Amino acid sequence: MLLSSKDYIRNSGVPKGWRLYLLSKHKWSVASLITGNALMNDYQAMWHILKKSRNDAVASVIIPNTMRQILEYYFSFSGKYLSFNSALERLSHDKSEPGFKAFARYVNRHSHADARNIKLLETASVALYLEWFEKIFSTVDAEHYHLMMHEDQQL
Repeated sequence: MLLSSKDYIRNSGVPKGWRLYLLSKHKWSVASLITGNALMNDYQAMWHILKKSRNDAVASVIIPNTMRQILEYYFSFSGKYLSFNSALERLSHDKSEPGFKAFARYVNRHSHADARNIKLLETASVALYLEWFEKIFSTVDAEHYHLMMHEDQQL
């Protein structure tokens, strides 16, 4: 629809007189004005949710599922699924990470293929989820993780 508008202005990414908003849900919904250049694909949008969760700007209940979707997408697209499984196995055996086994089962569910442990530990914080998520990526592709979580990429 944006590209078909005859008043499309390339530098702003939107037609003259149009406005684009990003709707974010947390305790209250927030509408933030964005440029057309800030539009993202699904994969970028999921990473954006994780970046926003660092500041407690996203409902914590969606964080583990967003992480699972990112991991499924990245590791199946890149063909590194065996690396993903071995990283989860290695990190799950680390006794200093209580709760990681439940998290590992959750993010390795192949879109929830079974009914075991669908609910994560409710006592785990978003910061802990983010730490575990980074550890998984750090064992396989730390560069991609840091590229996608870079704080300079603001809307």
